[in-house]
Amino acid sequence: MVLLGTAEFRNGTTYYEIEIVTVNNDKSGLVLGVTGDKNIGAGSFASCHGLGMTGTPYNVNGGGYNTHAYNNGDVFGTLVDFAKDDIKFYRNGQYVGSSTSKPSVLKKVIPCVFLYYQNDKVKLLDRPRNSISSLKN
Repeated sequence: MVLLGTAEFRNGTTYYEIEIVTVNNDKSGLVLGVTGDKNIGAGSFASCHGLGMTGTPYNVNGGGYNTHAYNNGDVFGTLVDFAKDDIKFYRNGQYVGSSTSKPSVLKKVIPCVFLYYQNDKVKLLDRPRNSISSLKN
């Protein structure tokens, strides 16, 4: 299932966070990131450019995804910086990696989350717990 934000960003810097509410089993997984396409299919994670994670760590070959196990209560952030042409990801305020996709190629970015397991739950935080100025790398 793909969850899309309603906001579109075309310039500047934006940061948003989601909290992991429920992880159901070791087959859980998600891709947190951005898309340039509001019409991506409900079952398609290919257009959600971001950080791939699973309920348990494992290696993913190709695709530019890093994997990080996650737990209930973890907070993941996405920082999009058009000036630096960069998309970075954070777990509980700590840097975990950058996307191979570039905002300049996408032209616009829309927050997205792809959930592999239908009973997993995440929530978008109204106010990020980490400020942009506190993020390292």
